[in-house]
Amino acid sequence: MLITSGLYRYSRNPMYLGYALALLGWVVCQGKLAGFIAVVIFIGYVTRLQIVPEERELAARFPMRYATYKQAVRRWI
Repeated sequence: MLITSGLYRYSRNPMYLGYALALLGWVVCQGKLAGFIAVVIFIGYVTRLQIVPEERELAARFPMRYATYKQAVRRWI
Protein backbone atom coordinates (compact mmCIF):
# COMPACT_ATOMS: atom_id res chain seq x y z
CA MET A 1 0.00 0.00 0.00
CA LEU A 2 1.32 3.44 -0.94
CA ILE A 3 0.62 5.89 1.87
CA THR A 4 0.33 9.52 0.76
CA SER A 5 -1.60 11.08 3.64
CA GLY A 6 -0.56 12.52 6.97
CA LEU A 7 3.08 13.54 7.14
CA TYR A 8 3.64 11.87 3.78
CA ARG A 9 1.79 14.80 2.17
CA TYR A 10 4.79 17.00 3.02
CA SER A 11 7.78 14.66 2.87
CA ARG A 12 8.31 11.32 1.15
CA ASN A 13 10.58 10.32 4.07
CA PRO A 14 9.24 11.83 7.30
CA MET A 15 11.01 9.26 9.49
CA TYR A 16 14.44 10.04 8.02
CA LEU A 17 13.63 13.74 8.17
CA GLY A 18 12.85 13.34 11.87
CA TYR A 19 16.15 11.57 12.47
CA ALA A 20 18.03 14.33 10.62
CA LEU A 21 16.27 17.04 12.62
CA ALA A 22 16.97 15.24 15.90
CA LEU A 23 20.63 14.94 14.94
CA LEU A 24 20.70 18.61 13.95
CA GLY A 25 19.13 19.56 17.29
CA TRP A 26 21.72 17.54 19.16
CA VAL A 27 24.53 19.19 17.17
CA VAL A 28 23.14 22.66 17.92
CA CYS A 29 22.89 21.81 21.65
CA GLN A 30 26.49 20.62 21.63
CA GLY A 31 27.59 23.89 20.05
CA LYS A 32 30.19 22.19 17.87
CA LEU A 33 30.42 23.54 14.34
CA ALA A 34 32.06 20.32 13.13
CA GLY A 35 28.93 18.41 14.16
CA PHE A 36 27.14 19.82 11.13
CA ILE A 37 29.37 17.58 9.05
CA ALA A 38 27.73 14.59 10.76
CA VAL A 39 24.31 15.86 9.68
CA VAL A 40 25.46 16.21 6.07
CA ILE A 41 27.05 12.74 6.15
CA PHE A 42 23.87 11.26 7.64
CA ILE A 43 21.70 12.82 4.95
CA GLY A 44 24.02 11.61 2.17
CA TYR A 45 24.27 8.12 3.64
CA VAL A 46 20.54 7.70 4.15
CA THR A 47 19.74 9.11 0.72
CA ARG A 48 22.15 6.87 -1.14
CA LEU A 49 21.84 3.62 0.79
CA GLN A 50 18.26 3.75 2.04
CA ILE A 51 16.02 6.19 0.21
CA VAL A 52 17.15 5.57 -3.39
CA PRO A 53 16.69 1.77 -3.13
CA GLU A 54 13.30 2.26 -1.44
CA GLU A 55 12.22 4.64 -4.20
CA ARG A 56 13.23 2.11 -6.85
CA GLU A 57 11.10 -0.52 -5.14
CA LEU A 58 8.13 1.81 -4.82
CA ALA A 59 8.41 2.82 -8.49
CA ALA A 60 8.39 -0.86 -9.45
CA ARG A 61 5.38 -1.69 -7.25
CA PHE A 62 3.29 1.43 -7.93
CA PRO A 63 4.53 2.84 -11.26
CA MET A 64 1.87 5.47 -12.00
CA ARG A 65 0.80 6.33 -8.45
CA TYR A 66 4.38 6.69 -7.20
CA ALA A 67 5.42 8.81 -10.20
CA THR A 68 2.53 11.19 -9.49
CA TYR A 69 3.31 11.24 -5.77
CA LYS A 70 7.00 11.81 -6.43
CA GLN A 71 6.22 14.87 -8.57
CA ALA A 72 3.91 16.32 -5.91
CA VAL A 73 5.97 15.70 -2.75
CA ARG A 74 9.62 16.48 -2.13
CA ARG A 75 12.04 13.84 -0.84
CA TRP A 76 12.97 15.67 2.37
CA ILE A 77 10.90 18.86 2.84
